[in-house]
Amino acid sequence: MQRVRGIITSDDIGKASPSDSSTLSRYEANYLLGRLKVKDVMKRSVISVEADDTIEYVAYKLYKYKVNALPVVNQENKLCGIVSRSDIFRSIVEIMGMNRNCLRITIEAPDKVGVVAEISNIMKEDGINIISLVTKQMVMVPLKLPFVPLSIIMVWISLSKFAKQAMRSVT
Repeated sequence: MQRVRGIITSDDIGKASPSDSSTLSRYEANYLLGRLKVKDVMKRSVISVEADDTIEYVAYKLYKYKVNALPVVNQENKLCGIVSRSDIFRSIVEIMGMNRNCLRITIEAPDKVGVVAEISNIMKEDGINIISLVTKQMVMVPLKLPFVPLSIIMVWISLSKFAKQAMRSVT
C-alpha cells in the first residue's frame, strides 16, 4: 500500500490543458499533453480524512474545503479509500431512516434539558417507534421578554403502526 503523495482533480487537468484560445495546433496540444505527468499537475498538499473519522467530520471537511471527494488514509498516511459527497449523502439518508417507510414530524420546543426525553416518552406511550431524531437550536432575536430559546426537533417515525391501523380499518 502506497502513501498518499498528492492528488489530482479534473480542475487540475483543466488548468494544465491548453486553452481553446491557444495558438497551438491540435497535434501540438496533444503532443504536450502526452508528455505531461501526474507529478507535474498534482497538488502535493493533500486534504484527507482518517478511516476512524465521523461522518459529520468528513461532511464538514468536504463543505469547508469545497471539494467533492477526499482520500481516506490510515495512521501511516497510507491510502485506504476515497469518500465522496455522494457517500456522505447516502449515509445521511440511511442514518435518518429516510430510505425506510417513515414519516417526519417537526416539533418546535423550548431549548431546555429533558425536552427530547419528554417527546420520546410521548411516542413510547403511543407505541410509536422513533427511527431517527435530529435537533437544531434556533437562533432568534427576542421580540419580547422573557426570551425563551427554541429548538427544532425533527423526528422520523416508523409508519408500521399506522399502516397496521389502516389495514384494520379497511378489513
